[in-house]
Amino acid sequence: MIDEVSKKYSGSNVKIEIYTLGAPRYRLTLEGTDYKVLERVLSEAIENAKDMAKKLGIEFSFERS
Repeated sequence: MIDEVSKKYSGSNVKIEIYTLGAPRYRLTLEGTDYKVLERVLSEAIENAKDMAKKLGIEFSFERS
């Protein structure tokens, strides 16, 4: 999922990192210069994660920090 989003926005100077905080918790970090692009990337990543979680029958939640 992250790879798909990362590839799509690779030319837009967006750095995407995902960290394991301890299963089942993860942190997604986005870095870039255009907040509109970053918001779009974040929205797409969240939607992809929701869809995948629904397909796999697992729980998904998102919290902005």
